[in-house]
Amino acid sequence: MENESITNDKIENNNYTDTINEDNFDKTIDTQGDKSTMDSGCGCNSKSGNTYPSSYVYALGRTSYIPPSPSIKYEIDQAKFRANIKDVSDDVGLKKLLTGDNMQENFYLARQLCWIFNLGSIETYIVSPASIYELHNLIEMLSLPPRQNYKRLIEEQNIDLVVGIKGPVSPPGMCANYILPMVKADQVQTYKISDILDNLYKTWYKEIGITEDKYQSTIYEIFSQMLELSNNEGATDENRALNFVILRAASIYMEAAKLYNKGLRLDHVRPKPVMNIGSRKIVEVLFYFRERAPGLLMETFSIKVDVTGEFPFLASYWSQYFTV
Repeated sequence: MENESITNDKIENNNYTDTINEDNFDKTIDTQGDKSTMDSGCGCNSKSGNTYPSSYVYALGRTSYIPPSPSIKYEIDQAKFRANIKDVSDDVGLKKLLTGDNMQENFYLARQLCWIFNLGSIETYIVSPASIYELHNLIEMLSLPPRQNYKRLIEEQNIDLVVGIKGPVSPPGMCANYILPMVKADQVQTYKISDILDNLYKTWYKEIGITEDKYQSTIYEIFSQMLELSNNEGATDENRALNFVILRAASIYMEAAKLYNKGLRLDHVRPKPVMNIGSRKIVEVLFYFRERAPGLLMETFSIKVDVTGEFPFLASYWSQYFTV
């Protein structure tokens, strides 16, 4: 993502608290780093001393913002007037207000906003940036074109990644009366679809046996199919593994392109239920390839992802899959 760097002279305090503050959303993680509990300040549980079970989130979609109350909305409008920001969209105007020369005077408003993670047109999570750096990334996303629901994901300009810990549902009145699960985001990043494709195109080499133009068109087709599979909440271990593979496992696209060159086509993708191996949680993602003619040869390949912690990672290389 093309972000401006955060300099110490602009931001002096890294102890960040936004609309979802530590009273509303507090996490404690055990010594293994694989489980967590959250206390809510909504009044429904804090007095009893109970905790909410939580889970990790690794989700691909788009983020947006809403003012949590009319007073914040009008304060933003007044700040734009003072900064002489006009004749631009609300998102672009807000980004101008919270960056550059206007940042120091108006950054208090960034702490008041509610950030929403969306799957298509569906509001899915309220995002609480874990630090001022994640908040800065969210601000940088403001000027990006909104999601066009009539388009395929491959035709969009950007896709956003949110990685964090899913907590309780937001208390009434906290975020413009949106009642959604809260996610404390330890990573918020946006990616240009064109940049992802360019990086995948660079994996071509002459010995692969495909012309470079054919390789690029094949990669585009495969990535387009895979990207549509990311339309999930990214909250189960299986979906977290799938979303990780879509975004991070560049080798699968090269291997799939080789199979396309042999006359096979990607038929479907299925993450198997999570396996407990020792102290680790492993998800095996299966890729089914079939010849163009129905009912003919099908080959299955797999790649394993460790989803024990908040940040998944590859646990095995691409290999052919055999059933026992």
